[in-house]
Amino acid sequence: MVRRIFAVITLLFVVNGLFSQNFEYTPFMLLFFGLTLLVMGIEEYQKKRSMYAWLFGAVALLLGFASIQGFFFSY
Repeated sequence: MVRRIFAVITLLFVVNGLFSQNFEYTPFMLLFFGLTLLVMGIEEYQKKRSMYAWLFGAVALLLGFASIQGFFFSY
């Protein structure tokens, strides 16, 4: 349920950016996509699929780092 909520929020930011050509909210999109992948990693860890859990977790950390950079270092 939480994964779907984060995915829908991510999709709304993506569609908004595509149609308006305003990429001001890209850090928010990256943040929610990272949260989506983090929840997916936790779900995979609970299913005992540790390889996918680590992969989703690593990508979620990378997206979180990119999101923080976007918040603090945007022009």
